[in-house]
Parts: sequence; structure tokens; C-alpha cells
Amino acid sequence: MKLFLIATCLMITSVVTFAQTLPENPGRALRKDIKRITETKDYHISKPNHLPPDKQGSYFEVRKDSTTRLFGYMGRQKSCRRGGCESPSSSENYDYFDYFILFSTEGKVLKVNVYNYQSSHGYQITARSWLKQFINYKGGKKLEAGRDVDTISGATISSNAITQAVSNKTIKLKNHLL
Repeated sequence: MKLFLIATCLMITSVVTFAQTLPENPGRALRKDIKRITETKDYHISKPNHLPPDKQGSYFEVRKDSTTRLFGYMGRQKSCRRGGCESPSSSENYDYFDYFILFSTEGKVLKVNVYNYQSSHGYQITARSWLKQFINYKGGKKLEAGRDVDTISGATISSNAITQAVSNKTIKLKNHLL
């Protein structure tokens, strides 16, 4: 019986660990933002081969008829736990959050949304009012938290992580589009 319980616990831990490596489905939030930005509910989301590959998530394209209306990125960002991050190889020292970015066809940020926040600290980065500061970022230079983007007291690690993510993903898409 003890062996069965140990095996079951190991199996559950493996499933949970695997599930945490994949971004949650943003569903309604993503559809709502696409509808608002494109001013249509008749669109198609695809992951074409011409967009850059990415290890932490994936770029996608929003089309209406045969015209690209938006580009997007959906990914998971690791963020250190409070008092953690001593050992980058240990997943125990990391929390994470799932987010998406919507871009214009020129690669300018139109919307950033943190839709699944899995930490007990730093949740303030999910506020729309704080995320608005990324809108219109064009990827010209790398963003720096505290200089280009306001940091949040009590959410320093998370605000640095999302700033880095938005900056890196925007620059990568912009370079690919050029």
C-alpha cells in the first residue's frame, strides 16, 4: 500500500510539473482584446511558419479574410519566488505567470495582458493601468525596469520579468519583420 501511495504521488507530481511548463489558455481575455483592437469578431488565429520560433511560448497571427490584422505572442515567464532564485536549475525557486502581447503588423505593442499569475507576491503587475505603459513600445531599444518602465514596490521581481519579456519578444518580432 505504501509503495502504491508513493508511486501515485510521484505520478501526480510529474503531471503537475509538466502542466506548469505550458501556458494556460487565455481564452476569453484574448478573444475580447482581439475583437476590440480589430473591431471585428470574424477573425482567424494561426501559428504560421514565417514567425520566429521561441522556447518560452509562441508567436501567432490574427487574420481577417486574407489580411493579417495583428501579430501576437503568448508565453510563460519564470519569476523568482520571494527569497529564491539561488539555484536557476531548480524549478522550486521559481513562480511563473502566463501572458500575451498583441502587436500591430509593424511590430508595435498594442496590448499586454498577464492572465494567469501563480505567485503570492507581485500580482500588481496584472493591473491594466500598470501594463498600459508598454503600449506603443516599438522595440527600438531594450526596455529597462526603473528607467523606461515604472517598477512596483513589492513586485520588483515580477515587474522586471514582464519588462524583460515584453522588450525581448517585441525586439525579436520587430527584427524578424524587418
